Parts: sequence; C-alpha cells; structure tokens
Amino acid sequence: MKKNIKLSTLNYPSSNNYCVLGMLYENKIYHSINIISYQTESTKWKFNVSDDFTEADEIIIQKLVNTKEYQEAKNIFTYLGKSPEIDTSIFIERAWKDGKNIAIPLCVDDKNMIAIKIKDFDDLEVGRFGIKEARYNEDLLMEKEDIDLIIVPCARADRHGNRLGFGRGYYDRYLEKTRAKTILLIREKQVAQKIPMGKHDKKIEKIITEKTVT
Repeated sequence: MKKNIKLSTLNYPSSNNYCVLGMLYENKIYHSINIISYQTESTKWKFNVSDDFTEADEIIIQKLVNTKEYQEAKNIFTYLGKSPEIDTSIFIERAWKDGKNIAIPLCVDDKNMIAIKIKDFDDLEVGRFGIKEARYNEDLLMEKEDIDLIIVPCARADRHGNRLGFGRGYYDRYLEKTRAKTILLIREKQVAQKIPMGKHDKKIEKIITEKTVT
C-alpha cells in the first residue's frame, strides 16, 4: 500500500546527501587539500583524494554480481556511491542490463528514508549542494517488504559485518524490519580489525572487498 509521505526541510545540510552519497560526515571528516582523514576513538584511516580506486571497485562489483544474493534478487536498494565509497554507478548499470529493479535512498526527515526506483541516471536531479539525488515520486516508491537485496554504505567496516556509517543512523533504522539480504562493499584498505557496535547498530550479512567475500 502506498503511503502519504511529507518531505521535511531539515536544519542541517542536505539530509538527502547523508542517505544518497554519505559524503557529509558530521565533523568526523577533516579535510585538507590532498588528504581526507576518517577518525574515531578506535579507528583511523587516511587516503589521498587523488587515489585511483577504479580497478578495485570494478573487482568488487564483479564479485557482487557473482553472489547468489544478487542473482536471485529482483528488487535491489542501493546507494549512489562516490569516493571514498565504492562507485556504485557501474553496479547500477550492470543491474539494469540484468533486468533488476533498482531503487536509491531519499531521506524524508531527520530519521527516515525511503527507496525510490530509478530506471536511468536522467531520473536524478541536482540537489541543494550540487549532488544528484532521486526525485520524490510516490508512484516510484519501492516498498520495504518488496526489497530482496540492500547494498549498505559505510566509511569503514570489519570482517564480521560491523560498520561505521555516517552519523545519522538511517540504515540502522531502515534495516530493523526487513527480509532483504544485506551486503556491504568496501576496499581492503578500509577494513578495520574491529569496529565497536552500539545497541542499535545492525550487522551486515556479507562483506565484499576486492580480495575476499566473507
């Protein structure tokens, strides 16, 4: 059943960016000209913004499409990834070719997001901060109970399915009641030995890097 959803204007920058791209890190990221540093009490990671992750991302996407979870999925909910996340545009294009239904996140308030189906990158619009995001359209809503696979974003993760997100808890809340399989994509250099988990944090079922599937 379709739900009437009221989009809210939030008092922090571009709420949709937390869901769609995860590029605003709420004071957890410190920028300089050439280096971005992600740091918490237990983890620290730096990379050059000029690093080329193309080969690693392509390997990760190929491993993803080889999984049973992907091959059996009809409806897939994924984020629009941009460095330091995996570039998921190549995954989305492959999924379209394979006849999958693809939805991306759209935040409706400061706690909740919905899945909006897209069939082409032209279905996106430029948001307040120049970042592309889904257009709200109730007819394109992918209901949570219809989703077969969710690709979850992160800044860092360990091999046990624990992840560091981007500070707003959208995915942890979204994953509370879903039958969908969950997969996290991450490069080896971003894998931590151990990520501390809070009581509301949700473990991800499968972790894919350019070297391993766990």
